[in-house]
Amino acid sequence: MKRILFSIPFLFITPLLAYVVNPPVEKKTTSFNRGTFITEAQFLYFRSFEKGLALTNSSKPISAATDFTRGSLKNPKFYFQPGFKISLGYEFNNPWKIEASYLRLHQRANRSNNLPQGSGNFPIWSFGDMITKNSFITSSKMGWKLALNRIDLLASYPLSFPPWVTLTPIFGIENAFIDQNMNYNYQGGIFPNSKSKTSMINNYFGIGPKIGIIPSFTFGRGVSLVGRATASYYMGKFYIHQKQKYISDTVFSKDSSYFQGRWNTDLGIYLNYQTNPLTNKIVFSASGGYEYFVFFNQYQLQRGSIHFFSDNHNLKVYGWNLKLKVEF
Repeated sequence: MKRILFSIPFLFITPLLAYVVNPPVEKKTTSFNRGTFITEAQFLYFRSFEKGLALTNSSKPISAATDFTRGSLKNPKFYFQPGFKISLGYEFNNPWKIEASYLRLHQRANRSNNLPQGSGNFPIWSFGDMITKNSFITSSKMGWKLALNRIDLLASYPLSFPPWVTLTPIFGIENAFIDQNMNYNYQGGIFPNSKSKTSMINNYFGIGPKIGIIPSFTFGRGVSLVGRATASYYMGKFYIHQKQKYISDTVFSKDSSYFQGRWNTDLGIYLNYQTNPLTNKIVFSASGGYEYFVFFNQYQLQRGSIHFFSDNHNLKVYGWNLKLKVEF
């Protein structure tokens, strides 16, 4: 959110400079608007974040500690990763517009923690009656992966408020696949002979209505500031898998699936430049901006023997967007 606030002054100043420097852009004629195909390609550079995925907590001396559950959490490190979105649309002369799009994001996070001799910390994702407050491990490692895929089928109708404001309501259907995979390895202390391996899956598939608004502020000479705010409500199904193995024994295993509804909101702000150098035959647009997605209550994992987290954490995905659009 701090990045968004920092970017707003820049986005207002840049269009004013572009108005002075860039040559005027000729508007499309009415005949060109009839039967216009629209293609878009977007490069995404995003980062995800979700609470409740901590590997372990801060360490304590083994000789003095009787409760290893106390201490600050060691959360995973989330990384910016590339993704993409492609769209194909058609603009009628009404001027209604229909659009189909596909978004793909693969994200990851990891963390490892190896303690010096004489120190220990708690194996958070360990299950079973053998885990107590004085259980400890000396080495740990985790990995988290997110595969996010979304398909949108949307319609929109622009409402112009001369001379420089356009509001475009959008509505349609969105289909989301949100797959999370986690692996936690613990060794030493309560697991002296081998690694304890905990594997978990938190998948969700949902489909439902989507509505939103796209405000656009035109500064002239092809430069505009564009916003986007949407909300979706999915009806879908969770699949949850959790399993812990130590040597050849299965310490804990659970599989469940159930139907539940979930909300999603998207926010975005972009600086856009449009030009038509081929005299009304083809229009090119380029934009860059910042986007912020929230998938509510995606975290559905059963916690370990001793609870460190609250339930129902939100999955947040945010980052930078670069878009190229061609209308012909």
